[in-house]
Amino acid sequence: MKIVALIKDAIDVSQLKTREEVPIIEETPRKMSDLDRNALEEAVRIKEKFGDKEVKIKVINVTDDPEKARQIVLEALAMGADEAVSIKGKRDHLFDSKAIADEIRKEEFDLIICGDSSVDSYSSQMGPRVAEELGIPVVTYVNKLEVLDGKIKAERSLEDYYEIVEVEFPALVTVTREINEPRFPAVLQIMRASRKPYSVKEAEEGEIGLEILDLKAPEMKRKNLLIKKENLEEAVKELIELLRREGAI
Repeated sequence: MKIVALIKDAIDVSQLKTREEVPIIEETPRKMSDLDRNALEEAVRIKEKFGDKEVKIKVINVTDDPEKARQIVLEALAMGADEAVSIKGKRDHLFDSKAIADEIRKEEFDLIICGDSSVDSYSSQMGPRVAEELGIPVVTYVNKLEVLDGKIKAERSLEDYYEIVEVEFPALVTVTREINEPRFPAVLQIMRASRKPYSVKEAEEGEIGLEILDLKAPEMKRKNLLIKKENLEEAVKELIELLRREGAI
């Protein structure tokens, strides 16, 4: 069985700073997107269940800077992936999904797995777009996954109910954080990771569907609302009314 795990070297939004209302993206550290880490963990658990000879994991990362992404890819290899490739792209979802699909088509595969969204965009587009490019079924928002004979059984976490579906290989699934608790690689695994196959490729020229014209941080201003009531009960009532008026409740 061949599993392809898609990982993104996402901007660590917890460390994002701004200068004159403009996010300083170039100086912000990157990390493996949290939900992609869950996806890779699930792929490794499948490999551990069936054995190294039965399951191989390939990691694909699309990045605008392979050097910055290198440590993140090595971390994925340390977690249990067998090989990895970084594709220089990251133009937009249309361009990147085509680049990923082109790389996946080069070999036979059974299962593609990724997070249902990334920590720096939350668009939830990449998984479905890649599946569309490859012409395979996609199962989104998976919080439980079981590999059966030539197919998968997945539990989907929807807004107010759960749905259980079965899909034959090849297929793509996007996972939620509830699916597992990702591991932290041991020192020995980190050392071995650098000896695993890892290549960097240039994405072929292709269509770009999105052009970013400007990027600014949302403006944050205090309302400075003042409640002048000596009676506590009246003050609470006025506070509630103010919150309703501001759309906070």
